[in-house]
Parts: sequence; structure tokens; C-alpha cells
Amino acid sequence: MSQPPPLVDFSHMREPTRTVESSPESHFAPLSPISTHTSSYNDHSKGRSPDMMPGPGEKAAPARFKGDYDLVRQFIRKYNRLCAGYNLVDPKEKCERLVDYCSRSVRLFIESLTSYQSGNWAQLEKDILKYYDADLDETRYIPDQLAELAEEWQNIKISDLTTWKSYQREFFTKAGWLRSKGKVTSEMEAGYFWQGIHRKFRQDIELRLFATNPNIKTTTAYPIELVSKIAEGLLERNRFEYSLMGINTERPEWYTQTESDDSDSDSSDDERHRKAKRRRERRHNHSRSSKKEPDTDSEAEYKKKLKSARSKRHSIRSKSRKDKEKDEVEQLITQMSHMQVTDPSYAVVYYKAAKLDPLVVDIVRPPSYSQSVQQTTPAKPARVTFSDQP
Repeated sequence: MSQPPPLVDFSHMREPTRTVESSPESHFAPLSPISTHTSSYNDHSKGRSPDMMPGPGEKAAPARFKGDYDLVRQFIRKYNRLCAGYNLVDPKEKCERLVDYCSRSVRLFIESLTSYQSGNWAQLEKDILKYYDADLDETRYIPDQLAELAEEWQNIKISDLTTWKSYQREFFTKAGWLRSKGKVTSEMEAGYFWQGIHRKFRQDIELRLFATNPNIKTTTAYPIELVSKIAEGLLERNRFEYSLMGINTERPEWYTQTESDDSDSDSSDDERHRKAKRRRERRHNHSRSSKKEPDTDSEAEYKKKLKSARSKRHSIRSKSRKDKEKDEVEQLITQMSHMQVTDPSYAVVYYKAAKLDPLVVDIVRPPSYSQSVQQTTPAKPARVTFSDQP
């Protein structure tokens, strides 16, 4: 009986044992430092040249600049970023490529500037901001506009949080900018904020305000934060009665609002602004009346209207003159009724009345002369006699 073959030992062929760290971080390669936005931006711009810059109207190009004062800073900022992204650093070339993203009128003006002709990009950038009145965008509001906003909102009933927050947004948009520029103080801002609230809702807030803060002073405007907190409490959407069921349950106004009402909120705000603008224009026109020729009428229509207006004025004047003469004739007739026809003054009044209205001759007695003219015959001369004559 044959014996089994001997077993082969493969232990000498095993790989040496390696020590593995228990820390899980040892299984990953060390991370490189987090790259900043600038470095990644520079890496992204590598390999780009000014000739690869997008043309006007393309996706990455800035919008065509047409001279709007509120867009000039944004346009210059985007153009500088575009030049940095495509490694455009030559000042003269930056000036030349700028006009590609401008309208014709803007391009003609920029090309006439000395800074453009000399290739001075730093000065050209200042000139564009100066001549296109970039500072006007910084002068957004004046204190009088804040007062007009408060006057406008005084007539708007605030019965839900949606309307209240709309008032806050509009007010803080103007008041916040004016306060940051030092044009209004915090006391003035709080005063205008209080005056802009509807009178009925303002009374409700004041009652709650004195109930919670009995020592508050009325010599200064109430703090905006305190007024807003009380108003939001009065307009709470999650009041307990809104959770009750039943046909007689009181429901808030916002409960009946539909999606279409919400979508039309912007249009209603615009309509409110238009109404307020018309009110201001009416007040302005009332204080300063001015005549303006309508632009829609043609020259022939305008002349026709002018002729009609003149004839109307003439007829009005003629009518008024006739009425005046009629009144004067009546006064003269009344005066003659208290006079004697033999009175010498009667004839003068009669003449005036007949001259104004010939019909007076038919209805009024003419003057009468009672004293007859006596005809006198010349007396014969007396005969003279002398004593020596026979």
C-alpha cells in the first residue's frame, strides 16, 4: 500500500505582516488645504485670452449699457470681472473692448472722451461714473417721501398680518436708507411710522401699549419695536376662535383669500400707488394751474378747438353786454316813471333809453313842452314932434 504524498509547506511564501493603525483617518490620504475662491477663480481663468471674451449679447457678456444711471455701477463691475476672467490687463485694450458692450449713443460719447483716446482705463472708469450720474442712484429718497408714504398709509385699513407686513416693508425700505444716510433721526423714523398706521388700528395699539407699559412717555415717539410687537399680537393668525368649528365661528379676513387674491397683491399695490400719485398730482395742479396743449390733437383740430373757444368767449361777452344794457334800460324806464314829462331832465333820460333800446319809443311817453312860444311883433317907433313944426 502506497503512502500519501508529503504536505508542502508554503509558510515561507507568505508576505510579511503589516501593522495597521486603528485610527480611521489612516486609511485616507492627507487632505490638501481648502482652496479659496480667488485661487479657484484664477485656476479657472488659466488658458483664457482676451480674444476668447464673449461677444455682445452672449450668455457670459454683461448686458448692453444704454446710459441708465442706476445700472452704470453694475455694468462697470461686471466688465471688470469679465476682464479678470479672460486675463485682460492692458488698460488701452480694456478701453477699446468696453464700447463693444455699449449702445451706439453711449459708444459715441465714450469715444469722444480724452481718457478713452489716451487709453487711461482708471480715468475712463471715473468719467463714465461721473457723466452717467452714478451718484443719483445713491440719492434714492428724501424725507418728504417718507411723510407722503405715512400720509398714504393712513387711509388704508390694517386688519391682517399681510397688510401690516406690507406696510413695514414699504416704510423700512425708505426709512432705513434715510436713517443710514443721516437724513432722518431715529425719533423722526418712529414718529412717521406711528403716523402711517390707520387711526382705528392706532387706537387699538395705544390701548394695549398703555396697558402693558403704563409709565411710557408720550413726549417722544413710541419705539418701533414695541409698536410692531403689539400690532403683531393683535393680528395673530392662530387665535383660538379660529380653531373652533361651526357656521357661526368668526373667521379672519385672510381666511377667505384665494390664491388669485394672493397673486394679485402686487397689482393691488401698484393700483394703490397710482391712486396716491394721482392725489398728489391733483394737489399740485390745484396750487399751480397751468394750460397745456394736448399732444394727441393734430394742428387742424387744435385750430378748430381754438376758434370754437374764441367764438364761445365772444358770445359770452356779447351776452353779458346785452344783459348789462337791458338792466340799464330798465333802470332808466324806472327813473322816468317817477318824473314829469315836462321836466327838462326827462328828455335827457328819454334820449339815453331810446339810444340803448329803440323799443322805448313805443312804450314810453315822449317829453312834452307846455310853455308856448309867444311871437312878438316889433313895436312901431314913436313919432317925434318939434314945437316949431306945424
